[in-house]
Amino acid sequence: MAGRKHKRGREGWTGYKPPEPFAPGNSVAVKHGAYVDAVVVPQAVEMAEELLTPAGTPDYLREPMFGPAVRRWAVAEIRAARAGEWVDQMGMEEAMTPPKPGTAPPIETVRKMEAHAGNQADKLGLTPVSHAKLIGNVAGAQVDIARLIMAETEGMDAGEN
Repeated sequence: MAGRKHKRGREGWTGYKPPEPFAPGNSVAVKHGAYVDAVVVPQAVEMAEELLTPAGTPDYLREPMFGPAVRRWAVAEIRAARAGEWVDQMGMEEAMTPPKPGTAPPIETVRKMEAHAGNQADKLGLTPVSHAKLIGNVAGAQVDIARLIMAETEGMDAGEN
């Protein structure tokens, strides 16, 4: 099927020119950048490294199995901080008003992000209460292992007589 003729005589020309696609790295629609991995991940890596470098950092956090959890915590902290800075620049009414019907207001979104970051910190023992619980659980497990070893050695000694 042939296109209709335009005044200028070109077949198929309708006068519409599609917009140019956005160039890579375009940030026109970015509001706070909390979900832009190119921004968040480098900051999270830096935050995780800062956590693990001081001499007082618990040794268990440096173990490879804790690496993914430390990275998740750092990403959650950076996202919450970026979104929090964005909401801080708003007026109170704007922060409390949902952008669209059926969505959460920005201040509630930030609260959820901060709660998630706090949960991640608790899982790692980075808050005082969670650290005390974690240390207590580890110490309790060590005592139980010591008791098992003592019971085993006493059983071996009794069996040898």
